[in-house]
Amino acid sequence: MRIWSYVITTDHGSAPNYDGPAVTLTICKPRIRMRAQQGDLVLAFNGRTLATNPHSVRWAGIVSEVLPMEKYWDDPRFRAKRPDRSETPDSIYQFMDGYLSQVPNTSHDESNIAKDVRGKNALIFSQAWHMGDDRPELPDVFDLRVVANRRLEPLREISSQEWTELEGWLKAHDRGLPKHSKGSRCGPRAALQPKRAKC
Repeated sequence: MRIWSYVITTDHGSAPNYDGPAVTLTICKPRIRMRAQQGDLVLAFNGRTLATNPHSVRWAGIVSEVLPMEKYWDDPRFRAKRPDRSETPDSIYQFMDGYLSQVPNTSHDESNIAKDVRGKNALIFSQAWHMGDDRPELPDVFDLRVVANRRLEPLREISSQEWTELEGWLKAHDRGLPKHSKGSRCGPRAALQPKRAKC
């Protein structure tokens, strides 16, 4: 199995987005979104704003689908992730007149457009684990820690036996996906104040 590792600095619900029907990664992390394939595992370690232990895991998920960003906005499965339906939307780019246009939203402002669009794809995760504030430390035996340059997003491959062990560890430490804020799935938002995000 191929595994992408990265360091997550914020976990407010937009990257990844935890709204149903599946966890998605559509903004931030352009290198991973551009190159990840179906069946890959994405593994996120806590940044220093989230935990003091750099080897603690925040979330992980298996890519079940790679969907071009041009098709994400119009896909009926992910309408709940639009700005008028979610408090932490990631469906914030609409394909119009041959290019992706950012719509008013609370997740990203214009300074994030180039990085978001460079990723080209939305990653869909039908299976995902969230450790949250439990911050379990990934054992060094898996050799998946991001140690040299925390800004890099290394790609590694592990054997089927190693994956069986890692999957067991993920299941043992899973605390379930975050609960959505009230009103995150229905009704228009009153005001949209975009923000510059670090991701």
